[in-house]
Amino acid sequence: MRFIFVSFSQSVFPEIVTVADKLQSLGHETVYWIGSSEPTSFIDEKGDSGLMDNNFLLSLSNQVSLDAEDVRMIADKEPHIFDFLQRTHPKKAFPELERIYHTLLLCSKWLILEKKPDVIVFRIVPNMPPLHFILYSLARAKGIKTVIFSDTWVKGRVLAMNDFTQGTPELKELKNEDREIEVSDLSEDFQEYYNFQTKDLKRGVPVYMPSILNSYNLGGRAKAGFRALKKAWEIKILGKMWKTLLSHTYKWIQTHSSRELPRAYKKLSKVADFEKPFIYFPLHLQPEFSTNPLGGYFRDQILVLELLVTHLPKNWFIYIKEHPTQWPVGGTRRGSYRPKDYYRKMARFPNVRLVPVDTDSFKLIRNSKAVATVSGTAAWESTMRGKPSLVFGYPWFMHAPGIFVISNSSSCKDAMKKIEMGEKVDAKQVLSYLKRLDDNSFKGCLDLSYRNNPEHFTTTFEVQAEGMLKNILRLI
Repeated sequence: MRFIFVSFSQSVFPEIVTVADKLQSLGHETVYWIGSSEPTSFIDEKGDSGLMDNNFLLSLSNQVSLDAEDVRMIADKEPHIFDFLQRTHPKKAFPELERIYHTLLLCSKWLILEKKPDVIVFRIVPNMPPLHFILYSLARAKGIKTVIFSDTWVKGRVLAMNDFTQGTPELKELKNEDREIEVSDLSEDFQEYYNFQTKDLKRGVPVYMPSILNSYNLGGRAKAGFRALKKAWEIKILGKMWKTLLSHTYKWIQTHSSRELPRAYKKLSKVADFEKPFIYFPLHLQPEFSTNPLGGYFRDQILVLELLVTHLPKNWFIYIKEHPTQWPVGGTRRGSYRPKDYYRKMARFPNVRLVPVDTDSFKLIRNSKAVATVSGTAAWESTMRGKPSLVFGYPWFMHAPGIFVISNSSSCKDAMKKIEMGEKVDAKQVLSYLKRLDDNSFKGCLDLSYRNNPEHFTTTFEVQAEGMLKNILRLI
């Protein structure tokens, strides 16, 4: 089979070279290798093996062009694609974005026609840069196999799947299991995870949260700038880097100098009343792949809220909490993802309450009737604590017990009825799911936000390469 690897940098992910070499020894061929950035910015090399190609756009054949059928094949993905493009080119008008989109689609078409891949392997769920998502969408439309890796929230465990909207089929609940699973049946790392998650310990906080908060405060920004200048000095582009650094500094000050969003939120927020029946709806950090592409059409969180309100049981409430990293990362001034009156549009419903950002999330989960989210961590934490969740996207845990995957009004209505009737998550089912997750995941780390955390990335490159190879072969 002919392979293309996407979003792998040999310097950061050396294990993928081992995987490619072993595939070659089994009679497969690597025909193309796309780095982590846009196709005009490749800097990674793999010596003379021929796996790297730094001339993606330049090598396009003039004979390749798009037609209406090419655009039509992935037309349903255009809202997601233009959202990605708007992030990378915020000042460009729609016609300019459309031209960029068509250029990237042309690149993807050329790549498929020229290299004739049988399998395209993505390091993570394809999102940014936009080329990766466009290539994935076109490959799926043309029936080309895809393999995607997804880090889980169990420390150092990775899943593999063909289609992120379907998840890992092996994790679906099995019928007539031979016996009940005990905690002792789990691997040591899963036992540890289960114990601290079910006890609301501080270690249950998502691994990425502290690192994001630390990296986006003033000290974190200063450290990142110093590292960038040091690197620029080493590769002799200091003048260019100074200009870039000043531009990023100006943008950071501009977006963080106003307290507009925190003030608006605080004005509308009220302390949670745990005596009332409520659904806990924690907001997502945006922009982020947890809403696009994992949210599908529900990347608009107000759309989610409106659907929840429509089917909310009488005298129930919805408690909304802003994501703790939204203002440190996205800025405290209104913008595309938190526009003017964003919070007021949510609070306009009489049975919706905004609760203070520092409200303990575990306490909200414990006291709620259920959790609602696009694809966020809170739904997984809710499952671990015996509470059901309404999930509007495609998280890796979509097949976990107590998860109601919502795709339309009817599924939301049905889920709400079951929750109103007292739906609970059986602890035995949770253990059974964890056992399946234990058996069908492998040790490793492919997400950069986790990779830089020494507590999360604890395995060797050789072990990770073995797990990746085994799952690629299984999925093809």
